[in-house]
Amino acid sequence: MEGIRTIGCICVLLCHFRLCFLPGESFWLVDSTPLKILTNGNTAVRILFVLSGFVVSYKYFITEEYERVPWDILKRYFRLAPPVVVANILVYFMMRLGLLYNVQAAEASGSLDLGLYNRFEPQIALCLKEAFITCFFHGSHEYIGPLWTMVYEYLGVLLILGVVAVCKGNSLLRYLFYLVFLGVFSSYYNYFVLGMFLCDIYTVQGEDDINRKLREHKWLNMAVFVIGSLIVCMFDVDDEVKVARVLFAAGLMMMFLGLLHSGWGERVLGNRAMRAGGKLSYAVYIVHFPVMESFSSACYLWITGLGGNRYFSALAVLAMSLPVILGVAYLFYRYVERIGKGAVDYISAYGMPYAGK
Repeated sequence: MEGIRTIGCICVLLCHFRLCFLPGESFWLVDSTPLKILTNGNTAVRILFVLSGFVVSYKYFITEEYERVPWDILKRYFRLAPPVVVANILVYFMMRLGLLYNVQAAEASGSLDLGLYNRFEPQIALCLKEAFITCFFHGSHEYIGPLWTMVYEYLGVLLILGVVAVCKGNSLLRYLFYLVFLGVFSSYYNYFVLGMFLCDIYTVQGEDDINRKLREHKWLNMAVFVIGSLIVCMFDVDDEVKVARVLFAAGLMMMFLGLLHSGWGERVLGNRAMRAGGKLSYAVYIVHFPVMESFSSACYLWITGLGGNRYFSALAVLAMSLPVILGVAYLFYRYVERIGKGAVDYISAYGMPYAGK
């Protein structure tokens, strides 16, 4: 599953680079083939939400330790918050020092997206309020644009943990929830519920005909994966259109079930590089846009100022920015995320039930 995080993070990063430095450009090989997923950030975000719903519910379906739910709710906040807080503070100081060049770069590239952000007077109180509270509960993302997803990533997981705690081992109650929620609502939260539903099929119903046939018949498993992947990669879903929503959800289910029951999926997505990328993926997601607004934008202005054409400039900026993004992300992973782990250990030391398990 770490490999899926890695791929999703790469897709989001490439999507933002294209929107910021090659806006409006069309590339047949990418836009008219399954490679479309590489710059389809919205689809990648949906896949990551499904993955979160799957991973969060997995251990409860396996262990049935429902007493852990309150602890996991608290732990989730300390897992997500420190990198957001530190990144927001860094962006605040970069704005104060005039180190963001996104507005100038947006004028040079013609990007509407790159020039939207950080055009206000920064205030440290509002910066901290956003980082600690409103980012996770109201979806505020004034300082770091892509953090609009944090409210879904936090509250979506809380929704899954709440359903797990209420339904416990009652399959009938869980399936009633899936039917009602997925049938009535149309939001990003649906993808967390879809991930829980997928996990339910894979674990609790692990010996049913669907799972058995996918394990035993490689041709069927491959067909399910390919059809599901084509739907996910090529289809621009509109969540407000029910038929489109159902078709896209079916594609996601098929793609994930194909991966889960394939030996090659584990080999490809579970190798060392993919696992390392998955561990860095959250930090990369947090820091990549501030790097793009500062370092990448400055590089773009410098290269275009030397007379480089837009395609060469964009590719050169991408090549120069990737090491910087990965380096900053590693520092966040190595030191900043540890703050949250330290807070969890501190709370655990005071004897919160199940905290140390």
